[in-house]
Amino acid sequence: MRRSAILAAALVAAAAAGAVLAVAGRDGGTPPPVQAPDEPPSPAALAVASPATRTPLADALPDAGEPLVDFDVALERLVDLALRGMDEAARGDSDAAQATDAEARALLARVVRDVPDHDARALFTLTGLGTATDRRTETCRGVLGHFLWSGLQRHEAASRGGDRRRLDAFLAAMLGAMLPHEPAARLIAALLADRPFLGVAQEQAVLGLAEQVITYPWLLEPVRRLLLTLWANLERSGARARDQLEILALMLKDDANPARRAAALDRLLASGDPDLVDFVVHDVEARRDAARARDLAGVAAARLPGSEALAVLRRLRPLVSDALVGPALDLARRAPAEVRATYEELRATDGEKALRADLVTGLGFHPSSENLAAVQAALASDPDVEVRERALLALTANAAAALGARAVETALADAELCGARGERLGVIVAALDNLARAGEVDAAARLGRGLLARKDLPPAVRADLERLLAHGPERPPMLRPR
Repeated sequence: MRRSAILAAALVAAAAAGAVLAVAGRDGGTPPPVQAPDEPPSPAALAVASPATRTPLADALPDAGEPLVDFDVALERLVDLALRGMDEAARGDSDAAQATDAEARALLARVVRDVPDHDARALFTLTGLGTATDRRTETCRGVLGHFLWSGLQRHEAASRGGDRRRLDAFLAAMLGAMLPHEPAARLIAALLADRPFLGVAQEQAVLGLAEQVITYPWLLEPVRRLLLTLWANLERSGARARDQLEILALMLKDDANPARRAAALDRLLASGDPDLVDFVVHDVEARRDAARARDLAGVAAARLPGSEALAVLRRLRPLVSDALVGPALDLARRAPAEVRATYEELRATDGEKALRADLVTGLGFHPSSENLAAVQAALASDPDVEVRERALLALTANAAAALGARAVETALADAELCGARGERLGVIVAALDNLARAGEVDAAARLGRGLLARKDLPPAVRADLERLLAHGPERPPMLRPR
């Protein structure tokens, strides 16, 4: 199905992911999606977030003779269309989904055109939804997010002449609506974070929200993102000098308020100043703070130059017990040569096994010929069996068909990877699942039948393999061993 033909399905997918699909006007863009830090984006999430597929609302405007729409009636209809379109897409009925998409786009355009206060009505409705998370309510939040985004675009465009009064009033209302319910806060933060809207007039409101984090702990992440966005906007506009903001961050790095402290540490790390970066990383090392180490690894991978980010990851990685897949994916995308060089250096000395495994995963999910060669080498010769397992899963999820099948054959010939008593064979089954999900059903079936003949196949793993051979893959591709 064409990406541009899944608006109705995308609205609910965006709401569930904490993001908002905004069908932008000619002068606008879409807000960035919110992603889990340690998983790559799914194809569905990429379809929602892709700015290249935007269709201007004006292209879907109905004939001028159509009657005005009632906001509440239109909202219910849009929710119905979103749910229907998602179901149509799920069962592969692309023609029906495209027709639903066209109807939804036309109705969205009519509401934006004919209901001048659609943004204010959307905000009022959002505050009344409370904490419900059923499918229909989440879908409704996605639709409301569209109308809020439309209002932000409209008020921001009007403020370009220097008069921000309408924009500031709308922002004050949005920030005020973040309490007391987490779903509204998450949606509003997704609309405002990393965007140019927040400014001097919102400084006290954002700081006021930070004070509420003790009462509402779930506000921590939304407020952290808003503080970072506010500081970046103040620097960009000239309202605050960079030195002033970095001094503020230094003052707040030990603040008792967790949102201010988290934003301050992120700001210092993202500055790129070697002394400040070292200061922040040393602080986290001294505290042995795994949660902050994970957060800062993501900031470093997204913001610092490749070599500097890798140096930070090497210091933070020992503090985190589970995988840092998200930062590794970012770095493999932004600085693949540096990632490959670091992996080769570590493999030669058998050092930093956990980081090696993460880097191999990152390279495998950005499958250039150079990256795939590095992952193949990891599968064939890395001294650590868990690194080889991660290489196997990355190759079968992303490599060309023949290469993925060869990876499974290599793994089956690796006695340590299979386990002395077959205890690691579940990873082989996961690799076959990846291979089948990639469309190589025949190769997965051939290799799976051979695996079934092994007497050391544990009963639970045998059941998984038999289910795979009978019904095909039933889970997303695996990135790392269970």
